[in-house]
Amino acid sequence: MKVETTGRIFEGQCAVRTEVCRAREIGALTAVTTAEGEQIHVCGACLQHLSETSAWHIPGTRPRPRPRRVVETRSIW
Repeated sequence: MKVETTGRIFEGQCAVRTEVCRAREIGALTAVTTAEGEQIHVCGACLQHLSETSAWHIPGTRPRPRPRRVVETRSIW
């Protein structure tokens, strides 16, 4: 889903509440608007999580490259 940040920061409860949420009760939030005009109050941790998992796309940003998993194998011979 395409969202745009408003740049406003305020206190409140996060409306998204992913597993990494930092504002389940009260905390710093920002408002994002969807393409349909809906405004969603979201904490920075949830915003980053949804952006990194490609659930949300913020115009003008690029997703961070995911770290590669390196598996080392060692021979005992």
